[in-house]
Amino acid sequence: MGQDDEQPCGEFLEEARKKMESLLESPAVDHSKPVVPGKSITEPRETGGSCTGCGSGLFLGGSFLLAGSLIVLIYAADPLLSWMGASSWPATDCVIVHSGFVMEYTYTWEGTEYTSNDYDFASDYTHLGFSESERFVEGESARCFVNPDAPREAILSKAFNMAYLKGLFGLPFALAGLVMLVLFVRPALVGMRDWVTGD
Repeated sequence: MGQDDEQPCGEFLEEARKKMESLLESPAVDHSKPVVPGKSITEPRETGGSCTGCGSGLFLGGSFLLAGSLIVLIYAADPLLSWMGASSWPATDCVIVHSGFVMEYTYTWEGTEYTSNDYDFASDYTHLGFSESERFVEGESARCFVNPDAPREAILSKAFNMAYLKGLFGLPFALAGLVMLVLFVRPALVGMRDWVTGD
């Protein structure tokens, strides 16, 4: 075989080697998935369920919802429910032991003497303003209201106290957390579904 025959053969082998390398470097094609007309089979599919920051959004929303709900429950719901439940408490005579910003009084229920310092169901039970404290004089009698199911519990006033509503300031935090959860839950669920199914 002459040099003229060896030259085309070498060029053919070189061209075949380059084509083989280009095939090896190209991305693998999954032939089990249908080919969409007009779209390259090697083009990566878009994952529509991606949600950047969903984890942080869910954590922040849950924290706001939990904190706001606890504030409303402890500082608003609890005193309000206690105030409504005390509407049926019977009245009895009591004696003021100490009067001022800190109240203390004694009363007798079914033959047993008890001591209490609760004025009403406000969160700061024992501290009164000047106008309330001057109504009670040490050593004098007053009227208190006793819980018949738990006689150790008594109050001096059944009147509604605006302090019962101060716990409602937690409501905006709870609502903000609920809105954040609604906004982030669906994208997070879609992203999880796509991750599980491999789409």
